[in-house]
Amino acid sequence: MKADEMSRKYLALQADGAVGKMELNQEIAAALERLPDDPSLYFDLGEAHLLIPLEQLVNARIRERGIISANRYMLASARGKQEKRKPLTV
Repeated sequence: MKADEMSRKYLALQADGAVGKMELNQEIAAALERLPDDPSLYFDLGEAHLLIPLEQLVNARIRERGIISANRYMLASARGKQEKRKPLTV
């Protein structure tokens, strides 16, 4: 996915319990490496799993530093420099 094709918008759980559409801070978005849309590069998919489109997931919390760290870990996994993580539980 090209940088200009990547949406910076995502769904997040708000303080009142409602789901709202949020937009990633431009500085954070600019700091992220663009990653291939291939979950097998980042997750150990050896066991039974179900792939859910990202646009259907709702973030329960958003930490900007966590987003940057996750991007680095995913990049390292994709390059074979770090073990793949287990799939997320939703």
